[in-house]
Amino acid sequence: MKKITSSILVALSFLFLFSIASAQSDLPIITNISPSQGDSGTKVTIYGTNLSGVTSVEFYDSQGRYTGAISQSSVSANSVTFMGGLWAANSNPGTYQVGVTSIGCGGTCASNRLNFILIADISTNNQPTIIRISPDYGDEGTKVTISGTNLSGVTKIKFYNSQGFDTGSISPINVSANSVTFMGDLWAVNSLSGVYKVSVLAGTCQIGYGCAESNQVSFTLRLKMDQPAIISISPSQASEKDVNKEITIFGTNLSKVTSVEIYDTKGQIGSGGSAYPPSIITPSKVLSDRIEFVINGQLIASNQGLGTYEIFVVNKECPYTGCRSNRVNFTLNADNNTNNQPTITRPTQDQVPPVNNVKLTTPRVNQSNGQTNADEDEGSTSIGECVNLSNNLRYRSTDAKTNGEVSILQEFLRAEGYLNFNPIGFFGRVTLKAVKKFQSENNLKPTGFVGSFTRAKIKSLSCE
Repeated sequence: MKKITSSILVALSFLFLFSIASAQSDLPIITNISPSQGDSGTKVTIYGTNLSGVTSVEFYDSQGRYTGAISQSSVSANSVTFMGGLWAANSNPGTYQVGVTSIGCGGTCASNRLNFILIADISTNNQPTIIRISPDYGDEGTKVTISGTNLSGVTKIKFYNSQGFDTGSISPINVSANSVTFMGDLWAVNSLSGVYKVSVLAGTCQIGYGCAESNQVSFTLRLKMDQPAIISISPSQASEKDVNKEITIFGTNLSKVTSVEIYDTKGQIGSGGSAYPPSIITPSKVLSDRIEFVINGQLIASNQGLGTYEIFVVNKECPYTGCRSNRVNFTLNADNNTNNQPTITRPTQDQVPPVNNVKLTTPRVNQSNGQTNADEDEGSTSIGECVNLSNNLRYRSTDAKTNGEVSILQEFLRAEGYLNFNPIGFFGRVTLKAVKKFQSENNLKPTGFVGSFTRAKIKSLSCE
C-alpha cells in the first residue's frame, strides 16, 4: 500500500513539474519593438515569440510602476501591433517599459519588458493641412501663398516630381496659422519646368513617428520667357547738373517694359522728376532691343547724393508676376563735363543673346597643320589667359556684383564652344544652360551653379 501511494505521489509530482515547464515554454517573449519611440498616433509593432495569446499591452514607468494598458490592434504568433491612443495622450513624454499580457500559457502570463520613448504628441488634430495654393503656377520670382489649417509651425516647403521623388525644399517667407508664403528661388532656378507636388513640414519632422507633413497639392513651374535683360546702358554716368539727361538701355525682351527703376544701397531713390520716393521712371521710347528715358540728375543728387546706383527695367505684363531685368551700374558725379564721356553704341548682332542658328566664331585649331582657321577667327577673340575665378557665380549674377567675372566665365564658355555670343556680363538662361553642359561633359554635377569644383575645373583647363 505504501509503495502504491509513493508511486502516485511521484507521478503527481512529475505531472506538476511538467505542467510548470510547459507553461513556462508558452510564456510570451518580446525581442524587439519598432519604432522604439512615438506619440499617441504612432503605429508600433512588438516582435517576439508566443504572442498569439496576447490580450493587452502594458506600460510601466522608469521605477517599474504600472501606468496603464491598452488593447492591441492586431496579433500573430510573432508580432503585436498597437497605437498609444488615450494612454499616450494622457501621459507625460519620457521613457516607459512596455510588456504584454497573454492567456496562451494556461493562465495569465506577463512577458519581459522593453523600453519605449513617448514623445510630445503630434496628433492628427495638429497635422498641417493645405486647402489651396495661389497661384498654382509660377517661376523663381513668383510669390506663392499656401492656405490651410495648422500652418503656424511650418518650417519647410517640399517639392516632389511626377514620380514622387523629393526634388528639394525651401524655407517660407511668412508663416501664420492659416497661410504660408514662399518664392521658388534657387529650387526653381535649378529645376526643370513642369508639374510638381508641394507639401509643408511642421516642426521637426521625424520620419517613422509623428512626421508632421501635410497633404500635397500641384504647382506648375514655368520659365520666364518674357523676362527683360539689359546688355548695356549709354551713357553710364551723368552729372548732378544734368536736369534732363537722355539715357539709352540696350537689351532683349524690352518691348513690353513699362518702367525703369533706380536703387542705391539703401533702397529706392527719387528720380525722373518725381518726389522721393519712389524711383520709377516712365520710358520715353520703348523698342524690343532698346529703351530711352530721361534722368534728372539734380533731383537725384539733392535727394540722395552722388555715387553709383543700380538701374533695372520692369515688364509689368510678364506672365505670372512682374518681371525685372538684371541690374546695371549708373554713376552720378560732380563733374559737369560729361560730353567727352565714351558712350556705348547700339549692340551689334553678336552682342545680342543668341539664336540657335548662330554660328560659333571661336577660333579652332586645324588638326592637320596646327593653325587656326582665319575665317572662323575673324571678329572674335580667344581666351588666351589663365581663368581663375574667385567668386561663386549663379543664375542672374552680373559683372557689377562679381568684379567682371560673369564676362570672364562667358568668354571661357565661348572659347570652349559652349556659348555662341560675346560676353554681356549677365548670367542668363543661355549661360545657365551652357554651364550645365560644361559640367556634364566634365564629370561635374550639372547644377548650373559655378562653385568651387566648377571654378577649379575651369582653372585646370585654362591654366595648363
